[in-house]
Amino acid sequence: MKLLKTYLKPFAALVLACILLLFGQAMCDLTLPNLMSDIVNTGIQLGGVDEAAPAVLNQQAGDLLALFMNDAEAGTFKNAYTPVEHGSDEETKLAKTYENIKDMDAVALSEDADVQAVGDAYGKAAYAFMTFLKDYGAQTGQAVDTESGVQDMDMRQLYAVIPMLQQMPKETFSEAIDSAENAQSMIGSQVGATFTKLFYKELGVDLDAKQVRYIVIKGLEMLGIALLGVLAAVLVGFFASRISSGVAKQMRSDVFRKVESFSNTEFDKFSTASLITRTTNDVTQVQMLISMGLRLMCYAPIMGVGGIIFALQKSVSLSWIIALAVIVLLGLVIVLLNVAMPKFKSLQRLTDRLNLVSRENLSGMLVVRAFTNEKFEEARFDKANEDLTRTNRFTQRVMSITMPIMMLIMNLVTLLIMWVGGHAIAESTMQVGDMMAYIQYTMQIIAAFLMISLISVMLPRASVSAGRIQEILDTEPAVREPETPADFDPAQGSVTIVTQAIGASTRKICSLDAGDAFADFAGPLGHPSEFVTMQPGELRRRHYLFVAGGVGTAPVYPQVKWLREHGVAADVIIGAKTRDMLIYTNAMRAVAENLYIATDDGSEGFKGLVTQVVEELVEKQGRHYDECVAIGPMVMMKFVALTTKKYGLRTTVSLNALMVDGTGMC
Repeated sequence: MKLLKTYLKPFAALVLACILLLFGQAMCDLTLPNLMSDIVNTGIQLGGVDEAAPAVLNQQAGDLLALFMNDAEAGTFKNAYTPVEHGSDEETKLAKTYENIKDMDAVALSEDADVQAVGDAYGKAAYAFMTFLKDYGAQTGQAVDTESGVQDMDMRQLYAVIPMLQQMPKETFSEAIDSAENAQSMIGSQVGATFTKLFYKELGVDLDAKQVRYIVIKGLEMLGIALLGVLAAVLVGFFASRISSGVAKQMRSDVFRKVESFSNTEFDKFSTASLITRTTNDVTQVQMLISMGLRLMCYAPIMGVGGIIFALQKSVSLSWIIALAVIVLLGLVIVLLNVAMPKFKSLQRLTDRLNLVSRENLSGMLVVRAFTNEKFEEARFDKANEDLTRTNRFTQRVMSITMPIMMLIMNLVTLLIMWVGGHAIAESTMQVGDMMAYIQYTMQIIAAFLMISLISVMLPRASVSAGRIQEILDTEPAVREPETPADFDPAQGSVTIVTQAIGASTRKICSLDAGDAFADFAGPLGHPSEFVTMQPGELRRRHYLFVAGGVGTAPVYPQVKWLREHGVAADVIIGAKTRDMLIYTNAMRAVAENLYIATDDGSEGFKGLVTQVVEELVEKQGRHYDECVAIGPMVMMKFVALTTKKYGLRTTVSLNALMVDGTGMC
């Protein structure tokens, strides 16, 4: 929207910071299910063994597994491990973790080994060995429990059969090796982790401490990432509140200033009740949209897309569930928008109507009572109130039904994932932790659509409010501000005027280049300054204070210049909202005795109001002035007069009166 783009431009840096923080928050939220999956899969199911291949193992264990690898994999596996010499520093160092390493010939994984290739070969060999044991047990009538019995195997008995296995033909193990080749890599890694625990137990590793250490480390990572996400969310909320409040403040100020310039023509077009609603309720709707939009509108797409990507990384086979959920949610949002949008668009119009009726009843109360018309007015109010209540009730019911439907979809999707995922776990194609993470990602995707639906409900009403505010700001007042004569040069025969571009005519004047001309130029029509009628001697005995605000600096300048030319000292205070709105500062500095600048934001000079500068000069510095001349906005002149009144300082202000024919001011 054009309105939002205009008012958000000064906050571009904060908006960008919010978007970056939202990306960070989303990444934190999307990382947590992965860490939870690691805790369940590795920390609980695999006992904290996260190595693809053992870092250290018995030489005999390596020889045993090498029998169940093809030649290439066996070469890769054996070359990756180097013997640990007895009595070496390396053995002493490893003995702190592997307490029984001195009682056997051990090998350690080299630092430059291809861990991925070694892990793949190790996992396949472990699975092939398990398959061989299962088939061998079936042939000999000695059943082998490959699910839990492996952990209780006596390694010495296994090592004792290595010579016999080495004498067997390679074809004996080919069926088991082929089965491992065709198996899921995840199955091989799980079986490999089981054998790793068996080998570590043989080496004297404290497996319980290893498991606890893994879970604690992952838990601390989750805690740290969660805290980062909370910090990002708090900062986004803080910045979003600052941005929305700043935009609303400036918007209300601009609407109020615009309404102040309206004539009866504009008040006939916009009722007072409508102007009140546009200045208050409409601005509030836009403020809420900015605040919620920065926190939800930007966050929801990141979470939705990120959730889909992370979920597909966990399992592609369950992607159809996400697709089904997304289709259902999109249909729900579309239906919601089609049903609720017309009602939301009419809310502001109905609010205008209620304000109008209430204002007319209050302002015309005596007349209504005089004509005993209370029943009619009560009926008018009841109708306006009932229309607004009925529409609000409908929109609130639509909003309230959204959450139960979303929760129903969320629970149904969870059940479906657990049903399909349970079968995948039984077939060893999915792990429990991955299914839990998949459920979390699906919930995040659904939550993203819930956020989008909430914003979609707010958007129509805020859009209408923004359009109503824009209508006020784009309205050209029928009575235009006059051009202000600021200087003249008799030698060149020129007159300098200052024009504020607020209407079509003034914008046209501001677009004129050197050499262009007016068709007509009349004026000034106001009362001339009293300085020109005073005696020069009397003037020089007086000390003047000029207070100029905004465009009022233009008519102040020629008066101060004239006084300077006649040897009269004058102090000048110039006030503006920001440095960019100051005019004639250099020219005024050249003719004023002392120049003081006050800006609302402190971008130049004193930070504050011109009245504070007056108090500083008169009350604290003890300056004496015979007269104060204030020219600027009506509010400024009012409070300057109230301030100087405390000190008994005579004050003259410049008032703009409407001309009889309504064509301008004089």
